[in-house]
Amino acid sequence: MIFSLTMNPSLDRFLYVDELKSDDTIRVKKVNDYPAGKGIDVSRVIEELGGETAAISILGGEAGEQILYMLQDEGVITIPVWIKTETRTNVMIETKSEQFRMSLPTYEIKGEDIEMIKEIVEKFVKKDTSIVISGSLPNGLKSSFYSNIISDLKKDHIKVYFDADGEKLREGLKSKPHCIKPNLHEFERLIDKKLLSKTQIIDEGIKARKNFDLGILLISLGSEGALAFSEDGVYECKPLEIEVDSSVGSGDSFLAAFVYYKEQLNLSTEESLRAANAAGAATAMTPGTELLHKKDFLALYKKSIVEKVNL
Repeated sequence: MIFSLTMNPSLDRFLYVDELKSDDTIRVKKVNDYPAGKGIDVSRVIEELGGETAAISILGGEAGEQILYMLQDEGVITIPVWIKTETRTNVMIETKSEQFRMSLPTYEIKGEDIEMIKEIVEKFVKKDTSIVISGSLPNGLKSSFYSNIISDLKKDHIKVYFDADGEKLREGLKSKPHCIKPNLHEFERLIDKKLLSKTQIIDEGIKARKNFDLGILLISLGSEGALAFSEDGVYECKPLEIEVDSSVGSGDSFLAAFVYYKEQLNLSTEESLRAANAAGAATAMTPGTELLHKKDFLALYKKSIVEKVNL
């Protein structure tokens, strides 16, 4: 079983209109709701690909209940941590030519909620399994929360795949997760250095994996592909030729496929990167915050090329 932990989920609501006019009634043509959150996305992708996963997520109020219902409807095993405050809703308004994104304020978490989260993680995430911890934190939680929970999980020999940015990433790295997956900009912020060539990225990636004591370092390069640094070498995947609709969720899909192929199917780093490359591209082909479709993933997986870098 691959678990995911989402501390700051949201209900994403897309409103489709012809155009926006001030001081006029806007007729909404279509409304689409999606359960959102980086860890939730990881579990949704693993489920779509046929893996066994469970999503642990803070949920509250009517929006939280709707997220739970939608995840269960997709077949995703969901372990809710119920709190008294309402899960946030993000509103996206899409016209024929523009998209407007409005992120509502997040809730504030209390001490009793933090203890409940720790208890549920300890109860369900058992020894020798894997967990993906990713995304932002709600108000009231310090970045050190991530380093503390990673440290607790590692005591039970649980492999932690960690995806965060900025101070949260730095804090989490103090507890030495098994793997992190920054994009290039996040990686540059982490090492406080601008990287101007592929050679520089590879050199700094090798150093970072060693310095942070990581099992695996994944660096996504957007339209330039991705790199994987592991004990058995450095691997590069070539970008796939696709028609991009929306890149939202591509990074989460990339990580989901990598973890699924590596931990549940027990395949090599090279093969797992191949799958990750295909998953990220398949999600980029879908609109809005919609995630990949398995048929698109399988078609791209056949075309996905990974090469070992000669050092």
